[in-house]
Parts: sequence; structure tokens; C-alpha cells
Amino acid sequence: MKDLYQQGTKELLEKPIPIYHQAYNDSTAWLMSCLSELAYKRFNEFILGNRVQQFIDNKLSKLVVDNSMGQLETFVSVVEGLAYDHEQEFKELNQSLAYLNAELIDTFDKQGTQAILVETEQYYVLAFRGTEATSIRDIKSDTNAKLTRCETQGLVHSGFKHAYEQVASDITLALSSLTDENKPLLVTGHSLGGAIAVIAAKRLMFKNGIAACYTFGAPRVGDHEWASHITTPIYRIVNAADCVPMFPPKSGVLSLVSTLLSLLPSIGLKLKDGLSANFRGYAHVGDMRYLSHCNPEKYDNVKRLYHVSLLFRLKAIWVKTIAPNRLIKDHSVNVYRKKLKCIAEKSWLSD
Repeated sequence: MKDLYQQGTKELLEKPIPIYHQAYNDSTAWLMSCLSELAYKRFNEFILGNRVQQFIDNKLSKLVVDNSMGQLETFVSVVEGLAYDHEQEFKELNQSLAYLNAELIDTFDKQGTQAILVETEQYYVLAFRGTEATSIRDIKSDTNAKLTRCETQGLVHSGFKHAYEQVASDITLALSSLTDENKPLLVTGHSLGGAIAVIAAKRLMFKNGIAACYTFGAPRVGDHEWASHITTPIYRIVNAADCVPMFPPKSGVLSLVSTLLSLLPSIGLKLKDGLSANFRGYAHVGDMRYLSHCNPEKYDNVKRLYHVSLLFRLKAIWVKTIAPNRLIKDHSVNVYRKKLKCIAEKSWLSD
């Protein structure tokens, strides 16, 4: 070990080793799934923009004129789904947090990105809200999958980056006011919220350190270079046939699709070039935990696996295409929470 005494060793020893980084824990994963679900509580007041209001008015007028009563009833039910009592939602959020022995410190809501900052006995937790079907901005963030340069090296999903930056300064300000020096920060989120959480885990600075990031059903966020510079432990949980974590496609899958597209006459090469320019290079970051398939609402036999093959996951998705609603169910944060509770209970009993 003569090379041990070479230049640079002393400098490395002088750098502090982060003792706040946390290993994966089943109980913590369950609690993070609870908080990720609570981030969906609509504490923010819904404000109907002029463009949305105009669209609703025009659509209603057209359906009335066309006497399309069936479509009119469906459209009205969708519009009614946009209405909610944000004060009641805020009250329910606080009640649920109290039941979990947690306390709400702050909420964030700007340009379609929402998050909650919570304090528990051991941690501060920042939980980002995921995709809402009623939010045009959320859907736009998900589909805006072009890679763009990140300030912290590498390439990152432009939509997710933009969503994070809407609330970044407000979150930084809130974190700077926290007083308990013994509590590190955990970051979490489901779906789009998980993607934003990974970006936050890389870019946020917190005086007590970021202990870990737990994501549930989160898509890929950046390329290999971007992922390689993340120092926070990332634990990404994937449930059964949830296909969201398979998007945007990684390089190998993209190459296959691009090759097949190039065979199409006339437009094939153009489609291939466009696909490669916008999507090439996506990679997952962190350690995966896979939740096995279970019959609906019967999660006692769920297993937490450390690795499954791509073919295994594709088979699960193919089987569930017979019942498409099952695919949607596997992405539900509610299912993640229930399965993780069973796993945490079994882990606790075995200790």
C-alpha cells in the first residue's frame, strides 16, 4: 500500500464524511409514501385562468347548441372535479400529519409545482406533489421531455427542471429558517413529484445535510453524467407493472425504436433523428426496490425485490394490458403506501 502515501490522501482525509446519509429503511419508505400521498392534498386555492375559463365557456356553448347531452354531462362532471374546498383540504392535511406524529412547516405553490415541508421527530421532510390529471401545467411538465443542460453538470429533463425551479428559491428560504441542527432533510415524491425530488436532492443545499431521497413510480430525470454527480442516496421504489419509471426510454430501448422507425418510408429517418435528438441518454439514478405483483387489496404476500429484469417488468405490463385499469392502479401512490406498510410491518416483526 505504498501508494497510500501519495499526494492527495491527506486532502481527502481532511474532507468531512457525511454522517447524515441514511441507508434504506422499510419504515422510512412507508412514511415517505404517506407524505408523498399527502402532498396531493389540494391546499392551494384553485384559480381559474382566463384561457381555461374561455375554453370551458366555448365548450359548454357548443355542446348545448349541438344538443349533445351525454357529452355535456361528462364535461360538466370533469369541470366539477376542478372545484374543491382548499381550506378543508388544508385542515385534512394537518389532521393526517398529526396522526403520523408530524407537523406542517410550510407549503409551496407556484406555476403548477406544489410541495409541503414537514417536521417529524427525526427529520425534516420535503414532499413534492405528483402529476394531477386536472393540471395542464403538470401534464406539460411530463411531456416536455427534451434534455437540457443543468447547472450541476450533465443533461436533465427540461420539463422537470423547469418545474423544480418554480419553487426552488422559496424552498431554500424556508430551509434556511429551520432551527433544529440535529435533523437532516429527507426529500420524497410520487410520479412527477419523484422526478422533482431527485433534482432537489442534487441541487438543494441544507445546513444539516440531505439524508436521502425516496421516490415512488418516478420517471427517468437526466443522463448518465447528470446522475453520476448526485451524492445524496436515492432510493427509487417501483410497483409491479407501473410503467411510468420506464419513461423516458433509456438508450438501449431508444436505439431499438429508432432503428424500427428508420424503416418507415418517407418519414422514417426524420422521426428517428427527432427521437434521438430529444430523448437519447436518459438513465435512472439510485438503488431500486421493486414491489411484487399482488391481487387487488391483498398485499400481505408482497415482496420487496432488489432487482428484476426488463423482460420481467414488460411481461407484467403485457399481462395487465388485458385490464388497462390495473396498469393505472399500479401507479397509484395509494397502492405504494399500502404495500410498503405490509413490508414495514413484516420487517419490524422480524427484527
